Amino acid sequence: MALAVHGAQGHGPDAVLDLALAGLAAAVALGVGTAARTTTAVLLLLLPLSDALSGPLAATVAGWLSLHLFLPPAPWGSLAARGRVDPRGSWRMPRWYPLGCATMFFLDRLLAAAQAASQAEPRLAAVLLLLALLGLARRTAPAAWSASALLALAMAWQGNGSVPLALFFHLVTFQPAWAPGRRHAEASLVFHDGHCALCHAVVRTLLGEDRHGLLRFAPIGGEAWLRRFPKDQRTNLADSVLVVRGDEVLSKGHAVRDLLEQLGGLWWLPWLALRILPAVVVDAGYDVVAANRARWFGRKPSPCPLVPEALRMRMEA
Repeated sequence: MALAVHGAQGHGPDAVLDLALAGLAAAVALGVGTAARTTTAVLLLLLPLSDALSGPLAATVAGWLSLHLFLPPAPWGSLAARGRVDPRGSWRMPRWYPLGCATMFFLDRLLAAAQAASQAEPRLAAVLLLLALLGLARRTAPAAWSASALLALAMAWQGNGSVPLALFFHLVTFQPAWAPGRRHAEASLVFHDGHCALCHAVVRTLLGEDRHGLLRFAPIGGEAWLRRFPKDQRTNLADSVLVVRGDEVLSKGHAVRDLLEQLGGLWWLPWLALRILPAVVVDAGYDVVAANRARWFGRKPSPCPLVPEALRMRMEA
């Protein structure tokens, strides 16, 4: 979509609509995993025909599409993985992918530095060259990426660049390993509405993304719930999702932020967004979804989400 928005700049309303629809279709196909490789191959073939993509941008897009073309199919979260008993299945991120992202970041910043030098901007060229070199080292790569993102957005805000493209480039070169997730000394027990379809999806997502196995799950109203909370405490607790760790009980927005922080990776981005928003706004949004979850997402007959036997060991009655 970011590429389509950029390509539509300077064109008429009809071209803007056509490019936006094409970008939306491609983004959906890649995002949900439906014909992802076919879509990627078609985009690669069409890339040389685009007059909106040239120089470092064209190289970045081609590099990202090439990496995406060789990723294993049906990742967790795609429609191709829908209905799979094991949320993650056998899908694993290839070890070469982070190296490809680092190489793409280095080459793009290097080409941008050369372009700045050709435009008689030696200071900007020096900064971009430094960011390219720092991006090659594991310890300095996250700082280089962050500084590059801020620089690109600041330049785009001043009219030198495109905000959608700045976001696109830095999102596709972000490496989840930079945000490994927060690890607590003890496991967190996540209480959920056992008959809520949305809660079932949340539990399956957490099981698929929790790489350290520090999250355990139990339905609200079950034996673990009754043991943990005396009768006089239950009326004041949320009835959708709670996170319990030792004597600490988190609910609503605090629970969501805590879970996102434990997952890490790309989940760091929504965690950061929720950290920036006022707690009262996050809780209000949570209450709206919680109050309408049955009408919007439906109910489940069983309190236990569909998971394989190996993951059932992390679920309590």
